[in-house]
Amino acid sequence: MSLRRFIRRFLVFILNVLQAVFGPAFIELTIPHIHATQITTILWKEYLLSAIISFLSGYFIYRKWLWREVLWVWVAGLAWFGLPALVLFSSSGLSFAFRQLSGLRCAENSSSCNTWLEFTIPFARLACYSAGGWVFVACARYGREIEGGARVAERSNPRSNRIPPVDETIP
Repeated sequence: MSLRRFIRRFLVFILNVLQAVFGPAFIELTIPHIHATQITTILWKEYLLSAIISFLSGYFIYRKWLWREVLWVWVAGLAWFGLPALVLFSSSGLSFAFRQLSGLRCAENSSSCNTWLEFTIPFARLACYSAGGWVFVACARYGREIEGGARVAERSNPRSNRIPPVDETIP
């Protein structure tokens, strides 16, 4: 791989990471606010909106440009999320790390929401963005199999009046 191609792919990867993390935040700003009074409602709203918007943007961005980098942005999210998870787990134990990173401690202490917003939400967005790309890949493969199967069935049907051209190949 040439240096120019490597730099291009790296920049596309960074662009996709930025889109996955900040794109849902900008879209969420345009959605009318759902007034939530409990912290758990706010957490679920953020999780659901981030997941849905990230998934859909990953699906449609991969569909439009077919960038393979879309499929691998979850690795950046895992690296971003993994380091604080390991630090919290090693210093405070599994229960504390889970409550801190899942946002459950936000009800007890609002300053603990920073960890959730800084690490968990970007990881969730990056994972859902990448999942959207993978779902498009699976749907496209399934569609090709269906289309190819229909052509094979059409050719093997003796009642079909269609005579396939000589140069047409079976996939």
